[in-house]
Amino acid sequence: MNRTIRNLFWFIIGFVLVFILIHICYASMSERIKAYYPILAEEHSKIWPESDVTIIAGQIEAESAWKEKATRLEKSGVTSYGLMQVLDVTFNEMKKKNPTLLDIEPVQMLQARWGIRAGILYDKQMFKLCTFASNCPVNQWAFALASYNGGYGYILKDRKLTESMGYDKNLWFDNVEKFSNRSPQFFKINRGYPIKIFKYAEKYRR
Repeated sequence: MNRTIRNLFWFIIGFVLVFILIHICYASMSERIKAYYPILAEEHSKIWPESDVTIIAGQIEAESAWKEKATRLEKSGVTSYGLMQVLDVTFNEMKKKNPTLLDIEPVQMLQARWGIRAGILYDKQMFKLCTFASNCPVNQWAFALASYNGGYGYILKDRKLTESMGYDKNLWFDNVEKFSNRSPQFFKINRGYPIKIFKYAEKYRR
């Protein structure tokens, strides 16, 4: 009986500590959102005002939890930077087409404005590449987000595979989202990416 009570006591203590930690994390993220959302709104109005800013906000939450200085070193040796976690190699390619980025180095994406600007420009690029997407803007966004996360070239391969399986290569949900020859780990992350962002985006519409 004493052991049961002791176990219950430590379970309750653990639960309370986790609850407090989650509360602290969310409070901290809330402060970051207040600091960086105005920059997002400003950059969005300059670069791509016709797009859904709440999806981009949801993407920032998914990528960095609104942490301006977020970095991630990939196994391949490349590094992703900032609020929208754009890869250094991707950023250097984008500089060739975007004059506003010419004098900027990848590490400067650790500044909120440059990190957000790079991410929006890359989103816009992926979205335009996915004009084949039929049905509705959400379908096109799903293709674009999956491309942002895993690479546009892989999405093209997945579309071919989808078509060979007798499904519609221009529809993401219940079609292309089902098929890929990449690893199970990649498949799970990539297919969950658009869904996670759409879910987060709902919060910013309220």
